[in-house]
Amino acid sequence: MNAPTNNDWTTCPRGEFSRLAGRLRTVRRRRILVRAASTAVVMLVAFAVGMTAANFNDMCDYHYAGIGCSRVRKLAPLYAAGKLDAALTNQIHLHISMCPYCRKLFSEMKPPVAFGTGGRRLEPDYNAKRARFVDDSRRRDRRLVAFTAG
Repeated sequence: MNAPTNNDWTTCPRGEFSRLAGRLRTVRRRRILVRAASTAVVMLVAFAVGMTAANFNDMCDYHYAGIGCSRVRKLAPLYAAGKLDAALTNQIHLHISMCPYCRKLFSEMKPPVAFGTGGRRLEPDYNAKRARFVDDSRRRDRRLVAFTAG
């Protein structure tokens, strides 16, 4: 059997434990740094993917009929309410007819429900609006004729 002898152990050179402790600290620091960096990269990639998914429609700003999708989306409520001038309304109408993304957006929009209609949706009646304008202008002309004649 091997009996332990006192000659198996040798003394460490001076500063050996300090060197070993320093290496151990360096390895631990490097391991912590790699973990922190990998966590930061994963979070950054997740943030970038989230922002891309959330703003995909804003990044795809197609220009049809001289107007971009982002501007059409901003003006959509005013367009639906008929509060835009004729040139801009025509431009938006042409854009919607050419752009598949905006066409889908506007097809999903529903006209408002008017009070007292029993829940029916009111579609704009352009002929009635034009006829009312013509009647108002004729009435104005009659009043003007009556005022100058009287």
